[in-house]
Amino acid sequence: MPRPVSTLWGVSEPERRVLPATLKIAVGLLWAEGVALFALGIWLVVASFTGRPTDRAASITEAVVTVVLGLLLGVLGYLLVRRHAWARGPVIVLQLMLLAIGYFMISAGVVWAGVLVIALGLVVAGLLIAPASRESLGIH
Repeated sequence: MPRPVSTLWGVSEPERRVLPATLKIAVGLLWAEGVALFALGIWLVVASFTGRPTDRAASITEAVVTVVLGLLLGVLGYLLVRRHAWARGPVIVLQLMLLAIGYFMISAGVVWAGVLVIALGLVVAGLLIAPASRESLGIH
């Protein structure tokens, strides 16, 4: 068996196998969620300092949590690309949490956004549960 060859980026040849489409799409959607949450968090930070929130500490905390969640989704997506199978579980849990968020959005009257959030959570979780994604991550 040939020895893995390191490249400039530290990825050995066996790891450079092509990702299946299901995993590529899941990671792409995950990164899009991360970017959206990060951008929302930055906007909330700015709004916390430039606006007049009723509770500035709670407003800043909410903004920081949003930024951290955006970064977390980005890191988990990167770990999935690097084929760290353990990252799949936290991603699926976070995606299933979108079901509750979408439900409350629908209850609050933002039906179109709630339906999109629920659909996004189900699609990403489904793509990560797909056989091709599992096999690529070494989960049998």
